[in-house]
Amino acid sequence: MNSEPEAISVTTLRERTREIMENACFKGKRYRVERVGQPMVFIIGVEDFERLLAAERVGREALFRSLEEVR
Repeated sequence: MNSEPEAISVTTLRERTREIMENACFKGKRYRVERVGQPMVFIIGVEDFERLLAAERVGREALFRSLEEVR
């Protein structure tokens, strides 16, 4: 799905935890949990998280390669 995260309140998370977790896991939905309008955490599914880690790893490796080329 990979769309903009839906902003939800901490209260909404508390009331709909199971639904939110299932949507993140099975439907690829993303959530930004806010308290008093301030982002606190994001909720994403495992597949999204694993893609994020892989992209971070690739970016870090590219950075190290470019630093090696400068030397």
